[in-house]
Amino acid sequence: MEQTLVKETEVTALMQILRETGIKGVMQMADCIVLNHLVERGLCNHERAGMIQTLREGTNMEYSEIMELVNKYERMKSSLPSYSLALNQQLDKQNAIHDAEVGFEWVGKRLLGIVKNGRGGYDLYDGSGNHLIKLAGINERYHISWNNHWVVHPAVLHWTTKAVKEIKERIW
Repeated sequence: MEQTLVKETEVTALMQILRETGIKGVMQMADCIVLNHLVERGLCNHERAGMIQTLREGTNMEYSEIMELVNKYERMKSSLPSYSLALNQQLDKQNAIHDAEVGFEWVGKRLLGIVKNGRGGYDLYDGSGNHLIKLAGINERYHISWNNHWVVHPAVLHWTTKAVKEIKERIW
């Protein structure tokens, strides 16, 4: 029996799905999760017609089974777990580039990390786009000064205050 090794990003993605949906959710959406995985990795076309064609050529499924799966996928696409290869690669890239005091992680749709600014304080950055966006400055007394040009989601506020508290406790 041949043993195949699974890439770390695939295991991480599966663990994230498991955390978000639980075992029951994984079992109910297993076929859609696999199809979504194939689409995210570029192994299956993301357009409906191309998806049907790929499934007809690459599987031994009946046409009715393919249509049932594609329709289920279309209905559940918005509620599928939030992982993709591109997002994971972007996260790895930001963590590799910046020596973050608090490593970059996904908070909603933002990739947040706290980096030392060289002036005794820290800066909160959003790395989800092509360039880092400074969302806030954190001074040496751990007071947060928010950038007025960006609307910040409450989850970002919560994550930031928690991260600043952790930094403060590590130093004290």
